[in-house]
Amino acid sequence: MKRYLLFVLAALTAGFAQANLVGLESEVYAESPYGTVYRVYATFDSPTDELVAVYALETAPMVLSVTTSFYQDAVGGTLGSTINPAFFGAFPSLEYDSWFTIGSSDSNGTSDIQQVGMDGAFASFESGSGFTLSTFVGGSFFLIPNVSADAEAGADGRVLIGQFTTDGVVDLTVNLQWDDVDTNTSNSLGVSISFPFVAVSGCTNTSADNYDPSATEDDGSCTFGGGLLSGLSYEVVAVNPLGTGQNTYRLYADFSSPDVEVTAVYGTDSTPWQMVSDAADGFYNDVVGSDFGGGVNPAFFGVFPSLEYDSWFTIGAQPGDDDGLNSAFDAALTSFADFNSGGDFVVNTFIGGSIFVVPGANSQGVPVGGKVLLGQFTTSGVVDAVVNIQFRNAAQESIYAEGVSLTFPQVGVGCTDSTACNYDPSAELDNGSCAMNDDCGVCGGDNSSCGGCTDATACNYDASAIIDDGSCLMNDECGVCGGGGIADGACDCAGNVLDECGVCGGGGIADGACDCDGNVEDECGVCGGGGIADGDCDCAGSQLDVCGICGGDGTTCGGCTDASACNYDPSAVIDSGSCTYDDMCGVCGGDDSSCSGCMNPDADNYDASAMYDDGSCAWGDGLSTGLSYEVVSSDPLGTGATTYRLFVNLTADAAEVTAVYGTDTNPWEMTSSASDGFYNDAVGSDFGGGVNPLFFAAFPNLEFDSWFTIGAEPGDADGMNSAFDAALTSLDDFNSGGDFVVNTFIGGSIFVVPGANSQGVPVAGKVLLGQFTTLGQVNALVNIQIRDQAAVSHYAEGMSLTFPVGVAGCQDETACNFNPDATIDDGSCAMNDECGVCGGDDSSCLDACGVPNGDGTSCADCCGVPNGDGTTCDGVCGACNDDTSCLDACGVPNGDGTSCADCCGVPNGDGTTCDGVCGACNDDTSCIAAGCTYPSADNYDANNTPDDGSCVFSGCTDPSAFNYNVHANNDDGSCDFEPCTGNGDCPFDTNGDGEIGSADLLEFLIAYGSICEN
Repeated sequence: MKRYLLFVLAALTAGFAQANLVGLESEVYAESPYGTVYRVYATFDSPTDELVAVYALETAPMVLSVTTSFYQDAVGGTLGSTINPAFFGAFPSLEYDSWFTIGSSDSNGTSDIQQVGMDGAFASFESGSGFTLSTFVGGSFFLIPNVSADAEAGADGRVLIGQFTTDGVVDLTVNLQWDDVDTNTSNSLGVSISFPFVAVSGCTNTSADNYDPSATEDDGSCTFGGGLLSGLSYEVVAVNPLGTGQNTYRLYADFSSPDVEVTAVYGTDSTPWQMVSDAADGFYNDVVGSDFGGGVNPAFFGVFPSLEYDSWFTIGAQPGDDDGLNSAFDAALTSFADFNSGGDFVVNTFIGGSIFVVPGANSQGVPVGGKVLLGQFTTSGVVDAVVNIQFRNAAQESIYAEGVSLTFPQVGVGCTDSTACNYDPSAELDNGSCAMNDDCGVCGGDNSSCGGCTDATACNYDASAIIDDGSCLMNDECGVCGGGGIADGACDCAGNVLDECGVCGGGGIADGACDCDGNVEDECGVCGGGGIADGDCDCAGSQLDVCGICGGDGTTCGGCTDASACNYDPSAVIDSGSCTYDDMCGVCGGDDSSCSGCMNPDADNYDASAMYDDGSCAWGDGLSTGLSYEVVSSDPLGTGATTYRLFVNLTADAAEVTAVYGTDTNPWEMTSSASDGFYNDAVGSDFGGGVNPLFFAAFPNLEFDSWFTIGAEPGDADGMNSAFDAALTSLDDFNSGGDFVVNTFIGGSIFVVPGANSQGVPVAGKVLLGQFTTLGQVNALVNIQIRDQAAVSHYAEGMSLTFPVGVAGCQDETACNFNPDATIDDGSCAMNDECGVCGGDDSSCLDACGVPNGDGTSCADCCGVPNGDGTTCDGVCGACNDDTSCLDACGVPNGDGTSCADCCGVPNGDGTTCDGVCGACNDDTSCIAAGCTYPSADNYDANNTPDDGSCVFSGCTDPSAFNYNVHANNDDGSCDFEPCTGNGDCPFDTNGDGEIGSADLLEFLIAYGSICEN
């Protein structure tokens, strides 16, 4: 026997840990005159796991204790396998005896249990006491593996190890050995259980101020932030408002002081944020609802009454309130998508997610009546809420309350209709589950249990059916019960099909023929045709062209016949449409590229020498090619105003627009020339993603509201956030129809969390920036931030566009080329010349002197000859060329010497006699000032005319610095090698966890609005 015990203990030290023990569990088996009867089970994760031993070691004792005593029946036994249930009639108390076992509860079981080293422990147990077995040799009760079916876990995953009858509290610690289906052996030491469970009330939240590690039952006493937060509460807003059994609740965070502000609600993998309902239909989310309470407009309740009971999240703001709520979520999360489809809301990834407000921006996070609203939820079930909250105290210190939980409603929910077959008298809130007996007498049934075909003429008539379930069938045309008859495409029950000649099962067109009538193809491939028609030159009916080509288009003897074209062909008979003309650069057939380039001085590639803008301008290190627009609707409101959409155009290398912004040095502007500015609808939104297209039918003007965006338009999921200098009135001005201008030092921006969704990613090479409805012409000035494929940020600043472009032409009604369709005067207006030619130069009616309609006298020489040389009157003193005695210094008879004077007034001079006089002739260098002509340079002088390359630009010239300026050529000592956002290789990782997530965003919110001191 001793050798066998040593073998068992040796086996206990072996094992491959293939199977998994879940633990111990207890249940009340019965109530007896001797105390409560408990049964204890070892639980496993597989039905094929087999318990083979319960044992004690010196280093791992088996312990059984009780606060009173165990009931031990006089005719009972230590092991359950020795209890014969046939004796229960004669000895009723035997059923309540206390005993150990492995699987079998009585002698009818399959377990042949053996024991070694347990004598002393069992003797103490049989006397009603507990024991501690910790000897060197140890002890065990066990059975041979693969013999007893009772020792296997089975479908419920449990193996019975004992029955204990007592009126006290029991503590049991054992060591277990078990095998899996492959006979791999595993062991677990010190497995413990106490029963009955005695709850210890207290605060069980480990992040609370008053966490009690000994508490086993939370009593709602937890507090956070030095007692500022006392937990969560709820209220019932409406009972069954939709007639579906769903009730509407609101969830609050409760505070003991008004001098706090909730700034964020968040979740991560270690501190999840979740809202879970046990209802089959989850949460009610209205089709025109919003993720956030401030995004729900109560003006819509009259048209969409169910919208009032939409489920949403918030920080303080409810429908109708101004809402400064922002959000940021891990792109891998589907939290809102699940919630909006009725499912549970769970935020549990490493990066996580949060909703947040800018601290101090408004009062929505400040308690009202000691509470801050966190959301509204409509459901027929019981909700489990787990929330993490960031709030600031009166000293502006941030406090984190994590794992704050609440289950609601805290009253019974079920069927409250007493006439229903599942009426629940304990329920206080109806969950829409009430049911009635169907015609078959089944509660909530669908009559299917007694349904069938009751038509005796049907081929599937059911004489036992009480209710006709619509299943009756008739024989089809082929005699099949419920059959479909002749199959689609077939022409008889045998499955034959019509051949191409319409014969069921026929052989089709005969070999060599081209149709069912036996015709053959002609020379043109026409079945039964007559060949090429008289007068035609081919089967297509073509004719010979003027060049003698069959079916030709005359191009073989064509060319350019326009004498004004630069490729004019005098030998061409027919104009081929090939004429080309000089482009703007004078190149024949050119594309204006030889003198074109980027003419926008704000672009990266501005070309000062360009004469023609070729649209090549680029910004943001070449990632953006500028702005564009499109017309959405012309005069949709009947006011003459047009609706436009503005886009930023991106190259293929651009990955994502992450922000649009403005500051004092780089303003962001949208201005209109119209006196009434921009149209902003009364129920509209500042941002496109905030406009719900389902409201357009009830509020048709809403479709043409003016708004800003980054990619998202009405109906799109929108992850956009915003932050603006409190001194700015940009959106207020815009909403009242005025211009939108962001131009302060702090400035403002709209932005998305990079990579959170795809709304900033180009679609067909462009990203939508806004919609604008106005009567006037719009001037747009925009700055954007772009992330490339390597997640590097680039900045495209000063991009501008004026739209609509309009029609250029002459707007002067008195001009001979007046264009009534012109919207912009292009300076092309002209008048008829003296010859009656529009815009002419009078050349068509010039006389010999070039005078329109002249008589040739205006250019007569001294002899009266038009354009003469004066030789016809030689010999006459003073007359023309013949008498040098009266010629002046210029050779002009009787002249005063001025006709050939140079710029200094010297006849036939070279202009050098007035050198040194500023601005005089050839030598005016004395008044020219050369220097720096760039306005933003340190040494700029407006009097300088040529730039001599001496401009000085101060700034940081070290490329490794955080504030390196690529244009600086004078280092002013301002280089900053550590950004204010943190140190190291991951500068925005403020909490140092190696990832940039929502936790870092929470740290940023604490510092938002502070002034950086150098």
